[in-house]
Amino acid sequence: MNYLYRSFALSTLALLALGSLLVWPGHAAAEKNSHTAPPKSQVTLINRGTDSQPIFDVFNNYYGPIEFELSADEFVNMKSKPALPVYLCVR
Repeated sequence: MNYLYRSFALSTLALLALGSLLVWPGHAAAEKNSHTAPPKSQVTLINRGTDSQPIFDVFNNYYGPIEFELSADEFVNMKSKPALPVYLCVR
């Protein structure tokens, strides 16, 4: 009978020790990572030329075609081929 009480007492102490580790103040809970990467753009415009003579490439990462418009707010000393605004269907 004494053996039964001893094994019960040891198992109770083991459970209490494990439980105290879970609520110990020095044991910090895992926090949610708030540093997530911004979502990648599905449409990309890349300038292959220079600032004075740009050559633009448009890449579409959507599953279907998109309509793309290229325009300028101001036409100061600027010439484009084709004339702006340009509307393209990018597949």
